[in-house]
Amino acid sequence: MRTDEFTFVAKGTSCTLTTPATIKLKQVSIVDMPSIGSSIAGGAFVLGLKCNMDVPTFQVSYGMADVYNPSNLSSYLSLADEPAKASGIALQVLNGTNAISFAPSATTVIGNLRSGTISHPMTVQYIRTGKNATPGKANAAVSVTFTYD
Repeated sequence: MRTDEFTFVAKGTSCTLTTPATIKLKQVSIVDMPSIGSSIAGGAFVLGLKCNMDVPTFQVSYGMADVYNPSNLSSYLSLADEPAKASGIALQVLNGTNAISFAPSATTVIGNLRSGTISHPMTVQYIRTGKNATPGKANAAVSVTFTYD
């Protein structure tokens, strides 16, 4: 018995995030959030990927983690600790009308990757979290992890 040499090359899927790295939210007034739990729209963005054209039709899911508080499992995004930081408010990222939980293991299906691209509209809202709120800067950050099935 004789075997000839052969070569095996595994080619991984290569994707690029098309979501902007920084999303500027509109400036709002604390007066517009009079009580705990009241919210106001802050902005919108599209969560998207662009991949090689020859990728299979994967089902794509995402999970988000709070950069400034990685152990955060709530739907309230932590604000960066900086001078002039706002208090008594938080940010929420919404998938439709549902607030995202910032648990790295929690994933949400976007849909199927077709023709090398996928995108999903998202929104961000300010939400009052404290009886006393003070105006200031509201900077936050998320880490997004995509999975392909």
